[in-house]
Amino acid sequence: PVGNRQIFFWDGNTTTQITNDNRDNRAPVISGTNVAWFAAVNGTFQIFFWDGDTIKQITNQFDNIYPEISGTNTIWREVNNGGEDRLLLWDGNSIIQIPTPNGSTYYDISGTNIIIGAGGQLYLWDGNDTKQITYSGDNINPAISGTRVVWNQSNQVFFWDSNSIIQLTEGPNQAMIPAISGTNVVWQQPGCDSGIYLARIASGEGTQTLTIRVDPNYIGIDTLVPHVGVYSHTYMWTVSLQAKRFVSCPDVYCFDHWEGGVTEPYSPSTVLVMDSDKAITAVFVDGRQCGDECHPYPSGDVN
Repeated sequence: PVGNRQIFFWDGNTTTQITNDNRDNRAPVISGTNVAWFAAVNGTFQIFFWDGDTIKQITNQFDNIYPEISGTNTIWREVNNGGEDRLLLWDGNSIIQIPTPNGSTYYDISGTNIIIGAGGQLYLWDGNDTKQITYSGDNINPAISGTRVVWNQSNQVFFWDSNSIIQLTEGPNQAMIPAISGTNVVWQQPGCDSGIYLARIASGEGTQTLTIRVDPNYIGIDTLVPHVGVYSHTYMWTVSLQAKRFVSCPDVYCFDHWEGGVTEPYSPSTVLVMDSDKAITAVFVDGRQCGDECHPYPSGDVN
């Protein structure tokens, strides 16, 4: 019932209940093991974030709705009853306002790239600058992967590869609500030929190699997702990365930072866009301290 909707997470083996409250928890989105959603709090809607272990309330004023997430980067719409709506971004530490054209309605995120739909046209914000992609028609339902974008115009699916626009569908049948991951695009087609359709876009760049390492590499640290190794990914594929605390008594190691082209080098959960071959290293530091699970405080009479 309304007022008691809960959020659940399945990791491929087990199901974890994330929320257990009387709130109306809505519209969960996921990136790796990070989850964001919005929920009713004291008569307003606020944004919440779960990192696989703990829940954090990101916002606390006005109405904040419909988050999208990539790594820890989370965007959403703030509905300010006393002024204009705003598109906000939380990077795991602080909240900033994304510069948007008037009438922004649609948005999606991949890494630090944000696609914005406003006034029927699409704009790409790369973390610094805004670039207009479309200039005509009514362009809606944009989705982004890396710097590749898909959307609807006149009930057809269009694709932008960072340089040019191509039309993926045509004919009398509608093609709606596209989504993209790497070079794969899916969309819904209602009517007589209803179903879900998949297009694989030939990028010309082939596959890219991702090498994941850990430092120090002699301890046996195995708390990376994906694990240490060499992987092949489609060009512009977005890879989610996670590093967790490693405990193998007497060793205790804590994540410190990533080395390589990740979007957030000091966040244990981040993403990497495979625009070329990549080699990254998760750097851990000695985290041993008195009172931890491997080094408990002395008990009893110490005299």
